[in-house]
Amino acid sequence: MDPSATAAQLPRRCPVCRTKIVVPDEEGLVVRNAILRVSGQTGHARAKCPRCKSWVEVPLKYSA
Repeated sequence: MDPSATAAQLPRRCPVCRTKIVVPDEEGLVVRNAILRVSGQTGHARAKCPRCKSWVEVPLKYSA
């Protein structure tokens, strides 16, 4: 089994308060109750934790 595929399926938690931000779903990954911020230069996304308001890296990338 590919370790990167397994890591992508694990829930991603806020490093400060441990709230689940990204959870696996039948169709992929779900970002829960969060505001997203996308870097215009890199396209990488971060989600704002609904509990402690810290920013958490999420496995999303936008391209124009």
